[in-house]
Amino acid sequence: MMWTRTLRTGAIALVAALATAGCIKSDQKTAIAKDGSGTLDMKMSFDVSKMKEMTEMFKGMMPQPEAPPAMTGEPAMEGDPAMGEEKKKEDDGFSKNFSKEEVEKQLKKTEGNELKEYTAENTDAKQTVHMVVAFKSFENLCKTGVMGNLAVTLVKNEDGSYAMTLDAKGGQGAGAGGGDAGGMDMSAMAPMLEPFLGGMEFKTELTIPGTVVETNGTKSEDGTKVNWTVDWKALSGADKDKKDATKMTVSFKGDGIELKAFSFKPDAEAAAGKMGFGPK
Repeated sequence: MMWTRTLRTGAIALVAALATAGCIKSDQKTAIAKDGSGTLDMKMSFDVSKMKEMTEMFKGMMPQPEAPPAMTGEPAMEGDPAMGEEKKKEDDGFSKNFSKEEVEKQLKKTEGNELKEYTAENTDAKQTVHMVVAFKSFENLCKTGVMGNLAVTLVKNEDGSYAMTLDAKGGQGAGAGGGDAGGMDMSAMAPMLEPFLGGMEFKTELTIPGTVVETNGTKSEDGTKVNWTVDWKALSGADKDKKDATKMTVSFKGDGIELKAFSFKPDAEAAAGKMGFGPK
């Protein structure tokens, strides 16, 4: 059986939804000033052994020597000459795409971003990255893709307050784990993937240039920070009682805030590719 376009689309939707959190423990701290500038402090740890186990599982589900293109980086379309070729080497998507050189390259996609700190540690079992980025525009930072599969929307209300939504599922909606994607019910894959991805954790801290009016996260005592934690059940859609649990929302207000409204949704295939799952 060949991987069709429909199957590939569904698989990429699921993988992209889990790309920044599936085999990763991620901790992002973003502080935004009144003019939209600020800093991003992000730590990620990637479980190499779990990913290799999951890759082997997918290979075992398909006639050899083929393997799911979304998991190996192989070309995905039927009829491609490379479809039947064995993979020559292990795809090291995480360490490659989150290397210092690649991060700096990503940051140069938009103006006003600077990598202030960077450390990485790679072993056979785990890969970790810590980076601190200064940005002049939060919208421009989002567009670089360094925050992985995070979709962000910022709107200014008529009363002068602001409302922000950060979606850990990349704006993919139900198709990215909780429903139908490309003709496939991807939620059916959740139990199969839980042994590999069940320990994921996606932490987000947002410091706003004002005070919180309303949020679905945990507000700090002074009302200037909000924290969220998105886990496996939320991203996979396994917890049906937590509708839209991957959407982190906050509204805030304050004097002298001049933020530009914007909406950013990452490219699903690009996000998956950064993790070594598909087209780079």
